[in-house]
Amino acid sequence: MKSITILDAIYEVAKAWDKTKASTISKSWRKILPEIDVQDVNSDQESEITLAELAAILKTTPGCENVDAENIEEWFQVDCAVPGHELQSDEQIVKRAQGINDSSDDDE
Repeated sequence: MKSITILDAIYEVAKAWDKTKASTISKSWRKILPEIDVQDVNSDQESEITLAELAAILKTTPGCENVDAENIEEWFQVDCAVPGHELQSDEQIVKRAQGINDSSDDDE
């Protein structure tokens, strides 16, 4: 049996994710959130969801009944300010997985 490194595992997960169809992901959520109307699940186009729509979905989730669009916007803003939650390039992710501390943004 071949042993794999963490980096190999990351690449394998990324390859599997790239092969996953949007319709598969949509269908997998139906048991948890059956009230979501999935339109055109065979489309590969991503559609934007508004904060109001997201809030409406969350209101049906236990523990999130009082969530509104303002709360969600606040969460997004907090996440953007927390180190480790910023968007990273593939190269930055690989370096991080390899344990290379490269805080420079010269690559972009």
